Amino acid sequence: MIVQEYRAAEPARARVAVTPQRPAVVVLSARREERLREAVHRLLSHVERQGCTDEDLADIAYTLQVGREAMEVRLACVVSTLEELKAKLSQYLAGEKSVEGLYRGELKRDKDAWGVFSTDEELQEAIGKWVARGKLHKLVELWAQGLAFDWTRLYDGEVAPRRISLPTYPFAKEQYWVPQMQKPQAQAQASSVPGAVFAKNPVSEQLHPLMHRNTSSLAEQRFSSVFTGRSSSLRTTW
Repeated sequence: MIVQEYRAAEPARARVAVTPQRPAVVVLSARREERLREAVHRLLSHVERQGCTDEDLADIAYTLQVGREAMEVRLACVVSTLEELKAKLSQYLAGEKSVEGLYRGELKRDKDAWGVFSTDEELQEAIGKWVARGKLHKLVELWAQGLAFDWTRLYDGEVAPRRISLPTYPFAKEQYWVPQMQKPQAQAQASSVPGAVFAKNPVSEQLHPLMHRNTSSLAEQRFSSVFTGRSSSLRTTW
C-alpha cells in the first residue's frame, strides 16, 4: 500500500538573481496562435495561483527555455521582474500589437533557411558577443522569427537555475468519434419478421455474412436472413 509519494529532499542551492543588467528571457511557443494564447493564459494563472515572486523568475525562464519544444508560433520577452513579465503577457492577451521588449513571430516556410543560418559561423560569433555583452533583445527577436538557439549558452560557466513545475502544452480539446457501423438493408428488413423476439447481441448479429439477425427467443435459438432479388425475395430461418 502506497501511503504517500516519496520525494527526495533537494539540496540547498543559491537562487539565480535576475537584474536589469542580467534580465530573464521568457519564451513560449505553440502550433497555432490560439494555443499560444492559451499557454500564456495558463502561465499567468499559474504564477498568480502559486504566489511566485521575483526569486522564481530565473527558474521560470530556464524551465521554459530548456524544458519545452520550440514550435512554429513563438512569443518571447526580456524582463527583469515578475511584474514586468505579467504586464507584458497581459498586454499580449489584450491584443496590443506593439509591446516594448515583447517579440512575436511565426516559422512557416523558412525552416530550411533558418537551419542554414543556425550553423553560420559569423552569425554564431555575433550571437556569442550579444550573450557576453548582455544584448539579448537581438537574440530573442531572431529566435521569435525561427532561429534555433541552445539556451544553455546563457549559463556557460555559471550555476544554471532550476527546472520547476510549470503548465504543460495546452492541447486542443477536440473530439473524434469512431464512425458507427451502418445497418445493412437486408438486416433492417429481417428485423421486421412478425412474432420474432430479437436478441440484442452485436456479436451474434455478425456471426456470418449469411446470418442477418439473431431472432432467438426464450424457447429456442434462431437466426434469420432475408435475401432479395430483382423480382422476388427469400426468407430463411435456421
